[in-house]
Amino acid sequence: MSNVVINPKQLSSSDFSDDAIIVEDPSSLQNNNNSIQYHPLFSTEEADIILCSQDGVYFRVYSLVLKLSSGWFRSTFSLPQRPSLPSSLSSSSSSSSSPPIEPINVSESSEVLNAILSMASGYEIPRIHDFNYLESLVHAAEKYDMPGVLSILRFAILSPAFLKNHPIRVYAIACRWDWYEEAKIASKHTLAMDLLAVDRMDDIRKVDPRDLARLMLLHRRRRDQLKDRLDCKETFYANIMPGKCSHCHTPNPHEKWHRMKYDWVTKFEQCPIEDSAKDLLERLELADVLNATCGRCQQRMYSAEPTIRNLRQILDELPTEVEF
Repeated sequence: MSNVVINPKQLSSSDFSDDAIIVEDPSSLQNNNNSIQYHPLFSTEEADIILCSQDGVYFRVYSLVLKLSSGWFRSTFSLPQRPSLPSSLSSSSSSSSSPPIEPINVSESSEVLNAILSMASGYEIPRIHDFNYLESLVHAAEKYDMPGVLSILRFAILSPAFLKNHPIRVYAIACRWDWYEEAKIASKHTLAMDLLAVDRMDDIRKVDPRDLARLMLLHRRRRDQLKDRLDCKETFYANIMPGKCSHCHTPNPHEKWHRMKYDWVTKFEQCPIEDSAKDLLERLELADVLNATCGRCQQRMYSAEPTIRNLRQILDELPTEVEF
């Protein structure tokens, strides 16, 4: 008899008969005692369940912990199991240093299995060192129906490092689980990104189409609102046509002002303005506008302080989060 690996996604009650087997062949374990490796946190002989990771590390776990923390294990343990082994075999195995006769093979690595079992058991949570690892944990918690573990990972995705480096992937996970507040926070961290850039495509593919539409709509709404506010005649007199100098009233088309508006709007989704107060003062096109003078009276065409104040207000009032 060969080892049996359980796949939760393919398992149902119809797959089991009265003598269904979800364990390894006893002889295979007895022949490999020297290669058995227990995880140090999960090695107590009092535990009544053995899990074996994909990379061959064994975990002794209390069945009660698995039943309370995992809907999948709770359902699995309620299904018909293999009959108990003969007493002679049971006694010989109990005196050996080998694991119990019926370990359950799982498809997760020992690193992932250790993390989700530690969360479920109330142990110290291992450091979640990168986002690929976090995604593996979320996938495992989803597969084994572990809401408690997912609730911990819900906080973990808001790590400043993850929000800074992987906001789109954070957004994708949050949307998948209807974590709306986390999704809104993640969407805010995408504002400095060009969503259509080639190097973003791998992340974009992870987002559900409906949720991606919400995110792209946020970026489009910001651009459209920026355009409407920059065109406001009540806020910027340079929008009044025909243009003229505010000092000597000489006709002036305000070319630099209109060029700046065009550049900002057309480039906004590719080169977003993340920090209005900081970025405004560094924009060369704005400096050109503020330094523009009338060809006749040589007076500055625009007052720097109110212009910057109005522009800052416009940018600060742009939408920053997706709507659900």
